[in-house]
Amino acid sequence: MHEISEKSRTNPSMTALLNWDRRHLGHFTIPFGENAGSLVDHADDVSYFTSDGVEILDGSSQLMCVSLGYREEYKREVAEAVAAQIKKLPYSTNFWGLANEAAIAAAKGLAEIAPPELTMFVFTPGGSESVEVAFELSRAYWKNQGTWKYKIVSLYNSYHGV
Repeated sequence: MHEISEKSRTNPSMTALLNWDRRHLGHFTIPFGENAGSLVDHADDVSYFTSDGVEILDGSSQLMCVSLGYREEYKREVAEAVAAQIKKLPYSTNFWGLANEAAIAAAKGLAEIAPPELTMFVFTPGGSESVEVAFELSRAYWKNQGTWKYKIVSLYNSYHGV
């Protein structure tokens, strides 16, 4: 188990939060009942900062959905755009063929920067769904070609989505 940092240990509310976390929250790469021993308080540029002042380089931000980093102008811009969209339409599935302006605008933006041969975009809520869609699109492509290819090659003990 990771030790609670000295500064967190001297702050009863931080210790209580970390202990509650250990009892009730599962973390992907750490065994259940454990955590890293410090609280992430805020983020700036490309780093997390813990409540006890330690800077941690966020080397997985692109994997976990923060491709732009944590610079103040990005945080403000994204927060304003998200707030405006949530007030208008917080969620709309594209699963049943429903279209919405936000998804169309995002696809148009991608079309402007993507290679010209990329003309179709599929939005998913996360990485696991993206992998699943890639599998399904690949299978559909080969089925439409008259070949039933269905096997997926992956790395042993690697994460490819749930």
